[in-house]
Amino acid sequence: AFPAIVSKAIAPNGQLQAIHRIYLSGDGKKAPVSEPKMCLGSIKGTAIRLAEPMDELAITENLETALAVFQLSKLPTWAAISAGGLEDLQVPITVKYVHLFADLDQNGVGQRAAEKLAARLLLERKTVFIHLPPLEIPQESKGVDWLDVLNRENRTALFQEVWSKRTPYKSGVSTLFREPR
Repeated sequence: AFPAIVSKAIAPNGQLQAIHRIYLSGDGKKAPVSEPKMCLGSIKGTAIRLAEPMDELAITENLETALAVFQLSKLPTWAAISAGGLEDLQVPITVKYVHLFADLDQNGVGQRAAEKLAARLLLERKTVFIHLPPLEIPQESKGVDWLDVLNRENRTALFQEVWSKRTPYKSGVSTLFREPR
């Protein structure tokens, strides 16, 4: 038996739609089981809501990244559970400013999902910022995310570097596929 993080996946109408769980090992990493992460129920359009937003909201792909972003930014943060979930996420009408803390993936999946959501949110007249981790992708890794930033010794400086350079996203002007440092 392993400990687990169990979270509610909330639908746009505010109702519980699914349960998300992550089994953990004794050292806090994902447990060595065939499916350490699993959702019970449909997650389409849902989010794991760490805090309710007023006019500003941070959004990430997964729960681990959301916890890191919440700690780094102090913004109300939601996890979309996956890259596909990021594309489907519905943002409350009261939110004016959306910060997408995208994963930086070798294959570009996280960046493209963030860009698709950003384009839709622009049509909803929201101001959108896309933040990519200021890290190089290790050769053997599929990508990096904001949990990787949190786990760095100089995490505050790395976060502040990205935060100080934030500019609103404009449709068709992609800054997502930059060369990692």
